[in-house]
Amino acid sequence: MTTIKSEDLVTSVADALQFISYYHPKDFIEAVHAAYTREQSPAAKDALAQILVNSRMCAEGRRPICQDTGIVTVFIRIGMDVRWDDGGMSVADMVNEGVRRAYTHPDNILRPSIMADPAGERTNTRDNTPAVIHMEVVPGDTVEVQLAAKGGGSENKAKMAMLNPSDNIADWVVDVVPTLGAGWCPPGILGIGIGGTAEKAVVLAKEALLEPIDIQVLKQRGARSRLDELRLEIYDRVNDLGIGAQGLGGLTTVLDVKIIDYPTHAASLPVGLIPNCAATRHAHFTLHGNGPARETAPGRDDWPEILEKVLAADILVIGTSIWLGEKTSVATRVVERLYSASHHLNAAGQYAYYGRVGGCLVTGNEDGAKHCAMNVLYSLQHLGYVIPPQADAAWLGEAGPGPSYLDEGSGGPENDFTNRNTTFMTWNLLHLARLIKDAGGIPAHGNQRSEWDAGCRFDHPNPLYR
Repeated sequence: MTTIKSEDLVTSVADALQFISYYHPKDFIEAVHAAYTREQSPAAKDALAQILVNSRMCAEGRRPICQDTGIVTVFIRIGMDVRWDDGGMSVADMVNEGVRRAYTHPDNILRPSIMADPAGERTNTRDNTPAVIHMEVVPGDTVEVQLAAKGGGSENKAKMAMLNPSDNIADWVVDVVPTLGAGWCPPGILGIGIGGTAEKAVVLAKEALLEPIDIQVLKQRGARSRLDELRLEIYDRVNDLGIGAQGLGGLTTVLDVKIIDYPTHAASLPVGLIPNCAATRHAHFTLHGNGPARETAPGRDDWPEILEKVLAADILVIGTSIWLGEKTSVATRVVERLYSASHHLNAAGQYAYYGRVGGCLVTGNEDGAKHCAMNVLYSLQHLGYVIPPQADAAWLGEAGPGPSYLDEGSGGPENDFTNRNTTFMTWNLLHLARLIKDAGGIPAHGNQRSEWDAGCRFDHPNPLYR
């Protein structure tokens, strides 16, 4: 038996709502940035950039991501072995007190948008209560909470249909999405609920929106179930509509498609669809009886901005010094971060680093320059970079502690061997980059990941011209 204080739930809800008002989920930012790197439309690319810039400004200034700070939806699962302290509040009262505190916090007052008497006077409750609460009693001794602040623009685009069991769900979704217009502020996520009854399908669609973004992982791994196949089909077909960021056209309308299903009547096929906008806000926490949950602010990561510059460049040169005969941990991390983005594809369906050239610069006061260059250049070609002749240069000072390349008296800038190799490397990189650029990139036939995933095998295993 676990005793949980009512104040712990109140505080946890309040803190989580303040937190999500100015912090996007990390997976959402990563997905938007990935969409930005592959976007071809200038207007859509600019819209995606504005989302990313706005997100950073809100996080740094702790101010709301959007002026519409949403209606609060809560899914709460209460363990059967949980008892509440003698606070005299219902669970709904605790949640609503948390909402009240969050939306009236003096350091970051959030816009109240909830109207009492919705069919009549429509009077603002002034503290954004009440929340929409879905409670479930489950085995266990913890309280698990999922909450979201859902904007009205995207919520108003929700759709529900009672399809025939023989109807095609993907066709229905692809027909419906263009009718939503741009008022739901794409790119976002489509939550889809299938089965149960009419109201169950819509609740499932809302709950699906709280799941993490993982469509790119699914694309790499491949479908393992019918729902996986349906997610991938809808994702590709909706993005092929060309609605794009903020409705300006482009490659990315949805960042993910999330689906939850439930058994239904033999004569029915209920389907609910709810889009989530670019102001995606949700949090998840569990209470164990040891105090309120605390949200952890994401650390600043400059890599997305660096990767943006890398993908805009035709030439990449990785520099490293030598430590114990190896490249530095920083250089290793750069290679690892490049590799983490290697699933992105260019417009031709090739890996994103195709059509670019790479080189390496090494300095140090010990042996190992060629070993380090070998490691870096192999890594770059494995990622898709083309390596020209003489693609590395190095300077080695006197063994042991001593001046670095740019230190006074090192002799580095005057070293003829280093200057010659650096010059040759530079021109070789420029020549090859120009050749590839003029040729329109690396020819695409036989190396398109998108085509391979679609079933094309490019005459594997024996090309006719062997």
